[in-house]
Amino acid sequence: MQGWQHNNQEYISDPWFSIWRSPRETIREILDVDPRRHVQVLAVVAGFVEALEWAAENNLGDRFPLLVILLICAAAGAAGGLAFLYGGAWLLQRVGAWLGGKGSFVDVRAAMAWSTVPLIWTLLFWLPAIGVFGIRLFQNQNLDLPEAVMWIAPLLLVAVAAIIIAVWMVYIFVMCLAEAHRFAVWRALVTVSLGLILFIIVAMIFAVPMEMITS
Repeated sequence: MQGWQHNNQEYISDPWFSIWRSPRETIREILDVDPRRHVQVLAVVAGFVEALEWAAENNLGDRFPLLVILLICAAAGAAGGLAFLYGGAWLLQRVGAWLGGKGSFVDVRAAMAWSTVPLIWTLLFWLPAIGVFGIRLFQNQNLDLPEAVMWIAPLLLVAVAAIIIAVWMVYIFVMCLAEAHRFAVWRALVTVSLGLILFIIVAMIFAVPMEMITS
């Protein structure tokens, strides 16, 4: 990624790498230069990765061909990623403001979008895996004992990597949110916790009548 130009000054040689080690400094430069840049693209790609994980966990390959699965993931991932980005940014901006945060909706949206960089990096696993295993990646595999033993090490490796990336992504997200709101990390943690509680309450309010209607 090329450095960004703003008022004849160059910022952020490569946020795809720097956000891993210096999330607050990276997101601050992004907010100062152009907080709107790439946020929708990041949300769509991150949503696509999440949809791939969902498709694999739910064995969509047992019901659909590979091309259909990828199209479903592309459409659902784009819609879900953008909905999460805009809905989450609106909620966390409001909750953060209650706690003294100074971040605007655009600032918080950028913090959310760029904190998905670790998730997007996992495409380096997904794309080769789809190329090698194809539809099997999304199917329920009934392996015999020798095959199961052979897969233990790779699956453990993937599981450990997924845990590390998930933890680091949460860390990056909290640090970016704290910088966007210009407050302490503990306030960012409280903001996320309150936002999650409010989301659950709203979801339950809508879920109860929907269950009554469909039952």
